[in-house]
Amino acid sequence: MRFARAIVLGLLAVIGLASGGRAEPPRVIADLAPVQALVADVMEGLAVPLLLMPPGTDPYSARLDAASAERLASAELIFWVGPDPSPWTDPTMQALASDPRAFALSSVPHLVRRQPAEGGTGDANLWLSPANARLWLEAIAAELSRRDPENAEVYAVNATRARAEIDGVEAAIRAQIAGARDRKIYLYRDGYGYFTDHYMLYVDGWVVAGDDRAPDSARFADMRRVLASAGPACFFPEFTQPPGVAEALTEGSNAWIGGPLDAFGEKLQPGPALYGALLTRIARTITICLD
Repeated sequence: MRFARAIVLGLLAVIGLASGGRAEPPRVIADLAPVQALVADVMEGLAVPLLLMPPGTDPYSARLDAASAERLASAELIFWVGPDPSPWTDPTMQALASDPRAFALSSVPHLVRRQPAEGGTGDANLWLSPANARLWLEAIAAELSRRDPENAEVYAVNATRARAEIDGVEAAIRAQIAGARDRKIYLYRDGYGYFTDHYMLYVDGWVVAGDDRAPDSARFADMRRVLASAGPACFFPEFTQPPGVAEALTEGSNAWIGGPLDAFGEKLQPGPALYGALLTRIARTITICLD
């Protein structure tokens, strides 16, 4: 992959020399680290899009601070998941629905879409499906080209290369999880369906639906009973989960506690490589427990 990226960057340099220099690309910002990674891939060799919130931020509860609001105000083009579904509860982010600078990736045609789980508000993590990520790359390149036609060729070349890289990551993950299906899977949050559906991993249950903030006591008690009778199983917390919850849920059961899952890129270096690294880390976390 690194060799292919070097070839593409060399080609972009030749394109730049042949054109006698490139126009200044727009100032771009992305709401979440996975989105910023895809945009950065498409803009590679021209500019680096800003990231509104650093990895480690929980968009289910985050509010924009002054620095983030200033970055948002200075942007000429904003890529965000969109108003529906969206993990953002911040009113400033929700106001982007009517902002002409904003491009809602959830509005891209032909995306894979999951139906909300019973009692849930929907799964906002559309990027966890590689099929959606490939469509987003095309849409990002098209929108950048529309606003910056002089650099359209660069965006197209980058998007093609980035789709090929996702294909490689996807193939590696499929090989990794091929035999890792010996235990039942339970999740803290029903927010990984785009990943598990894509890789045909069946999730037997979850505690928190969609973007709900916390489980109610009845749901918590139900999951304890389910895990106690499930036999060998894996329960996966996530990085935003309060400490001690996984232990309380699995006490007295045969469930293993897997590593925390993360849909947003916690502790990963922001940039073009983050998207593939994010999918790979989720796959590795799941297979370590299932093997």
